[in-house]
Amino acid sequence: NLGSVDFPLHKAEVISVVPSYENSFKLAATRNQVGAVRQDRFSGVLAELGQSPAMIPLKIFLKNRNRRFNLEMVDHPLLTPALTYIALLNALQAEFQEYGFQSLRVSGKIFVENEDNVVLEDLYSGTAAADEFSTLVMVINYFLMNNREKAARIQKMDFEISGREALQRAELENALTDKVAYLPEELIAVELKLKHEKGGPFSETLQIKAPNLKPGTEFYLLVADAAEVSDFDAKAVKTAFFPSNLGALIRAINNIRKNSRLYLKLFVPAQGIFIRGFEYSHLPASLSNVLLFNSLAKDQTGMALSTVAEYQFEVPAVVTGKKIFKLRIQERKND
Repeated sequence: NLGSVDFPLHKAEVISVVPSYENSFKLAATRNQVGAVRQDRFSGVLAELGQSPAMIPLKIFLKNRNRRFNLEMVDHPLLTPALTYIALLNALQAEFQEYGFQSLRVSGKIFVENEDNVVLEDLYSGTAAADEFSTLVMVINYFLMNNREKAARIQKMDFEISGREALQRAELENALTDKVAYLPEELIAVELKLKHEKGGPFSETLQIKAPNLKPGTEFYLLVADAAEVSDFDAKAVKTAFFPSNLGALIRAINNIRKNSRLYLKLFVPAQGIFIRGFEYSHLPASLSNVLLFNSLAKDQTGMALSTVAEYQFEVPAVVTGKKIFKLRIQERKND
């Protein structure tokens, strides 16, 4: 009883009847397609012979197994997300181990008609790596197909996946800066000390620019994984905003933080404003009062912390950890 639908109609052949005192059932096999189902109601179904439904191609390429799965999904706001989850999970569990540690590096795109593509590139590692990735795609498809603005048509989905039956995890043990006071826009040297899941240490050094702030201003550097930075943002931006525009929703999905990244966020304890998915940082009080035109709206809120800049560093593993520094802008000395 799904109402108006667009499903394929196939001939079927009953192979056998399985008798049971509790619940008898028939074993059947589908044959060639003969039409399309247009209505699914409690009293019956309505189909048109000779018609073809609009299907969504799903291509899965398991790179290091050299296996390709070419599937077609029905176009339905409730069934498509669930069927995509089942297809991805079964393909991964058929080629890789179902239980135990595994790592999946994913590169994929969801093509949406007349909109930007949804791009997914990340690493998943652990006992639930396949389920974690499949669940993410299911949730993304659900929000796309049930967005508040308009009906979204998914044209196709392509995924390339490399898998290993081993853990790829790392932990941020420490992070060090070369000093505590910097000139405006001076390079900050940040040394990252990490440890593999088996205990093997490794380090990386990178440089970021100090913010262009007036001398004496204190600022903070947060070095953290995706979950920690997302938790920090959620506490800093206290609003129930959810994108109502399809384009804004896709932009938010494409900005989902990645498991294999360390994020370096520079922020200051200064007034900022979050309006409809955009952060307006470090604003003068007069401009804040103009922009914050409706303090009761759910799509905007004031912020006590303003992001000045944000950088990301890719780690060849799913990384966890968090470090925070209090730094200062120093005055230039004239020679």
